Amino acid sequence: MFKIASTSRAFTRAPLFASALQSRCVPLPNINRVHFKCTCHACTCSSQTRSFHTTFPLKARKESDPYKILGVPKNASKDDIKKKFKEQAKKYHPDINKAPDAQQKFAEMNNAYQILVDDNKRNIYDQTGSTEAADGGMGGSDGGFGPFGESNAEQAREIFEQFFGKGGPFGGGNPFGEGNPFGDAFDAEQNAKPSPRHGSDRREILHVTLKEAVYGTTKDLNVVKFVKCSPCSGSGKDTKKGSVKCSDCNGKGKTEVRNGFFSFSNDCRKCRGQGNITHTCTNCNGTGSTKATKKIELNVAPGSDNGHLLRVRTFGNPGANGGTTGDLFVEIAVDKDPVYSRNGLDISVDSTVPMTTAVLGGVTKVKMLDGELLDVTIPAGIQHNEKVTVPGRGVPAKKGTSKTGNLHVFVQVQVPKLMNEQQRNLMEQFKEAGGY
Repeated sequence: MFKIASTSRAFTRAPLFASALQSRCVPLPNINRVHFKCTCHACTCSSQTRSFHTTFPLKARKESDPYKILGVPKNASKDDIKKKFKEQAKKYHPDINKAPDAQQKFAEMNNAYQILVDDNKRNIYDQTGSTEAADGGMGGSDGGFGPFGESNAEQAREIFEQFFGKGGPFGGGNPFGEGNPFGDAFDAEQNAKPSPRHGSDRREILHVTLKEAVYGTTKDLNVVKFVKCSPCSGSGKDTKKGSVKCSDCNGKGKTEVRNGFFSFSNDCRKCRGQGNITHTCTNCNGTGSTKATKKIELNVAPGSDNGHLLRVRTFGNPGANGGTTGDLFVEIAVDKDPVYSRNGLDISVDSTVPMTTAVLGGVTKVKMLDGELLDVTIPAGIQHNEKVTVPGRGVPAKKGTSKTGNLHVFVQVQVPKLMNEQQRNLMEQFKEAGGY
């Protein structure tokens, strides 16, 4: 059995040492100065701990800073990265830019982009400073799984077969076993304490009348807010009960993974290398937060309309791993009014006028949305359902603007159903005079 004593994350393409071929100790592939502790008791090495260099015919990749390649800061958002990549891609695309180095620059930008838009790859690069590690393995490998991906293990098997035949140096079987012996060897990053994550935002609907939306109002809204759990102070752990020894690692914080002739020591996944597990808080089920109903006062600005959003900070969903709480967005929903209608900044209303006013013209009283009685001039000869517009009497200007809407009055001509004898005679005279 071979145990890794220590490793370096750097990679090399130095030739395989001849001493490795003369020994029954098997070097791991493509690691710079990987140390092995031989436990087979059949090795003739002068020292039980040996170092080897190996090489693979891998495609060379230039180690460079993806942030500098794309020209973005390290705190750039995904949208900023995508926008910058589009700009640079148009500039250096080989079909557009015929410069000798355009194709190489375009390839470098593409590699940088693939790392920075992938949260996992970007996190690995930020921690290691290595684009090769971020790309999931040694330079040029595709689809690998970390520095010792399955594709690299396959290359290692091919090298062993070239020197020792298909039986391997031990006379039979694959020294790497079935599958990949290196898959879990460097999973320490996976076992690291999760980074804080910002809580997601929530959305609520607030119904208001047309009058409230047009002239503004203040509304109370009962919402659910996630607050810090009091018993555990937001930790999600029941510290009063103490902790128990992790059953997976027996309190050591490390677990040993065996594969073929190798064994690897790794942080325990269950306790994350702590060796013990703390009881979960029963009040919040380990989330660190509980629900509480809160009454909040919302100011609906004059001129609000359907779909307008009001933002209430820290009333969203709780963050994870100590992350900040999200926000609450309250969406305005304007209820339909039985009398008035709205189209943008304009208000429309029907107004009934007598036939004589429609024929001769005059003034009629129109009740506004806020209750004001407005005198509206009706021109002579106006037709049924014809519109009279009163400028500036629609939706008032929003704060910081001067544009106001208009009031549209649709005239509804009222024809009398019953007339006395005098009225009827007058209508007959009107008819004989060439009227209707």
